[in-house]
Amino acid sequence: MAVIGAGAAGFMAAIAAAESGARVTLYNSHPLPGLKILMSGGTRCNVTHAVVGPESFHGGSRPAIGLVLKSFPADAVRRWFEARGVPLKEEPGGKLFPVGDSARAVVAMFEAELDRLGIRRRFGHPVTSMTRRDGVFHLDTPAGTDSARAVILTSGGLSYPKTGSDGSGYRLARGMGHAITPTTPALTPLVLAGGALFDLQGLTLPAALTLRIDGRRRVTRAGSLLLTHFGLSGPAALDMSRHWLGAPSGADRRIFVHWRPGPARSLADGGGLVDPPGA
Repeated sequence: MAVIGAGAAGFMAAIAAAESGARVTLYNSHPLPGLKILMSGGTRCNVTHAVVGPESFHGGSRPAIGLVLKSFPADAVRRWFEARGVPLKEEPGGKLFPVGDSARAVVAMFEAELDRLGIRRRFGHPVTSMTRRDGVFHLDTPAGTDSARAVILTSGGLSYPKTGSDGSGYRLARGMGHAITPTTPALTPLVLAGGALFDLQGLTLPAALTLRIDGRRRVTRAGSLLLTHFGLSGPAALDMSRHWLGAPSGADRRIFVHWRPGPARSLADGGGLVDPPGA
């Protein structure tokens, strides 16, 4: 079996396949694996949340996502990491981090699992093209062509090309006949053209953002908001970015900031503020 992409999903897929008896080769375009793991959570790696439900995910079928989460719920994820020497701690908001606050400990654990299971590494070997003939996949890399009976594609999206998430996985999937849903950037800061907020850079405070499209409220996201030298960041802004960027072309889109947000509805109830105060 070939697993393409040595990020969190690729590590987990390769380990699960090897534990099930498969002979696995793990490919990664960058010579170093797990680069986005090392950057996540401010280099501390927020592994998961104490409670994870289908409403936490954007895109895909919620019933299908629910089945996946039921097969490997958050408490099972926590036990999985702790059984392999990475104990987790819960922080305010329900995020789970390694007790040692080190993303490197997570990557080191994954690499130790590769060693334990005899998983072959092909790091720095991007898969440039893939074909299938007579039930066998043929994977072309700069070092030559490898073959596998099965392939798991975990190459990430377009989020950070320097780490290997450069969209190449979409090209491989499209080449195998799969339809690709149009992508939208997400979890990105919001850039402002200017204004007095730049004078407050470095300030973090609880707030909520409401997006209105053509005058109608579309969505509200509450959380920590970080004022930066270029605009808005922090969980509230990052959560809002997909909705801002996904707005219809040509629409009048405006974001309003609630500096004193009231209580928020749960995501299961549609999110947003129960009684949003004035922006």
